[in-house]
Amino acid sequence: MRFTKNTVLVPLDFSEHSDMALTMATEIALKWKASVILLHVIDMPDYKGMDDKLINHFKEEARYFAQTKMDEWVARGTMPIKQVKCEVVIGNAGSKVVEFANKEQVSLILLGSKKYENADEMLAGSAMERILRYANCPVLTIKEYKKIEEIKNIVFATDFKPTHTFITKQLKRLQEITGATIHILKVNTKDSWMSDAAIENEMREYNEIHNFTDFHFHVANSESVELGILHYYEFIYADMIAMSIHSLIHEKVRFNNYYITERVLQNMPALLWTCIQ
Repeated sequence: MRFTKNTVLVPLDFSEHSDMALTMATEIALKWKASVILLHVIDMPDYKGMDDKLINHFKEEARYFAQTKMDEWVARGTMPIKQVKCEVVIGNAGSKVVEFANKEQVSLILLGSKKYENADEMLAGSAMERILRYANCPVLTIKEYKKIEEIKNIVFATDFKPTHTFITKQLKRLQEITGATIHILKVNTKDSWMSDAAIENEMREYNEIHNFTDFHFHVANSESVELGILHYYEFIYADMIAMSIHSLIHEKVRFNNYYITERVLQNMPALLWTCIQ
């Protein structure tokens, strides 16, 4: 059983992207009455010519800079100071964020993201993919800022395979503070085709388990799952895409293809909420 504390985590790199994440984190935390942790990871350069003295000096200077910047960000925010905690760690950004989030049992990670030109650029050494695929809690990836109360339509893609109730419980928790309608979407492709009768039966059984209330159910026919999701998201002018995704924790070999989630993310929905199975 997965358990999370009422805490949201914001990895900060002091860019405009992490500024968006912090703003949304503040809005969510105030609605949830949650605490906020700001985390900055100092990614040390792997340069063999640096001696220990120089390395230690770099760490001290980087820590001081990061702590000063985080204090400034907290001071100009709207969260009560006592509800905000700042942490600075050293290491690989993706690994350290996942390690910290899982240890602290946070309930949500908010991740600011830039827009990528292609999947190769996004996945090459990406901390983002590691966080999406290894964090035990949901991750909200933000490419465009939206006020919480402006999130009115969430597309939740499913293939009706068993979905952990932890995932839908966390999604419904977000739905509660936005007042959004959830659009449960099944994408029919030539490789995963289902008849109308089979889909209706699967949907009924699915909702008996997950108990969605304010929702609509839709079927989209498409040449691929990711295109079906993106086209429907655009068709209804949705504000967010939500997906349960596969973890890579037990996957030793990464095949040379891009996963559905990464392809959806590459095509830049404003907000993408994900949670590993």
